[in-house]
Amino acid sequence: ICSMDKEVLNEVFRLLPEGCSPRYMSNSGKAEEWRLRGLVPYLKHIGLWGKRRFEKTIPVEYLLGSKMQRINLLQGLMDTDGTVSKSGTLQYGSTSHRLLNQIRGLVQSLGGTARIGSKKSPSYTTASGDKKRGRDFWTLSFKLPSSIPVSRLPRHLERCKYLAPTRKY
Repeated sequence: ICSMDKEVLNEVFRLLPEGCSPRYMSNSGKAEEWRLRGLVPYLKHIGLWGKRRFEKTIPVEYLLGSKMQRINLLQGLMDTDGTVSKSGTLQYGSTSHRLLNQIRGLVQSLGGTARIGSKKSPSYTTASGDKKRGRDFWTLSFKLPSSIPVSRLPRHLERCKYLAPTRKY
C-alpha cells in the first residue's frame, strides 16, 4: 500500500486480517510505501487477487453488510481512490463500469443519489511515438445525507456537500 495519509494507513493496519502484518518499505517524500505480508491468501479467498483495474469489483457480501459496514466500505473507497472537488462534489472514477455500478448501489443503499457520467476514451503516445487508445473511463458523482461521513480524511470532510434533508409533510 502506498499513501500520503496517515489516517488511511492507520485504518488499513487496524483492519488487516489475522496473519497479515505491515512492513515499511520507503518514503518518497510525499507518500509512505508499506508491504502487507500475508494478504495474498485473503485476497485470493475473496476473489480479488490478480484482478486488473478494469476488472475490479466489490465482493457481494461486502455490499450486503450492516449499515455501518457499508459506510466503512464507502469511506475506504473514498479515502483511497475518491475525490471531493473544491465545489464539494463527491466523485469516484474507474475503468471498471461494474465497480461504479456497485458503488452507485452502495450510495443509494445509504440514502444517497448517484449518477455515472459519460465515458471518456483517453489516448496516449508511446515512447516510440505511436498513438494508442486507452481504456474507457467513467466517473460516478454522488451526494449523501449529512448523517453519513463520506471519508475519514479531514481534507475530504471539509469540502463535502451533502444532500439537503428531505421534508416530511
